[in-house]
Amino acid sequence: MQIVHCYVGLNFQRQRVAEKETETTKKMAISEAEKNANVSKILMEQNMMEKDSARQKQEIQNQMNMAHEKSLADAAFYR
Repeated sequence: MQIVHCYVGLNFQRQRVAEKETETTKKMAISEAEKNANVSKILMEQNMMEKDSARQKQEIQNQMNMAHEKSLADAAFYR
């Protein structure tokens, strides 16, 4: 009788350990997914900022070229 009780106790403990391992695996998977989502978000924001910076740089370059062409046109007009 006591042997049967020990086996039942061991099986119960094994089941609890298996449940805890499953729970731990699930939490690790969720944590990994959240980490990957955060990394993706950061990379996307970085990419958007780089594109915005390149666009602003091009706008400044265009304004400089327009100002240069205007000054050349004004100089030619006043000669």
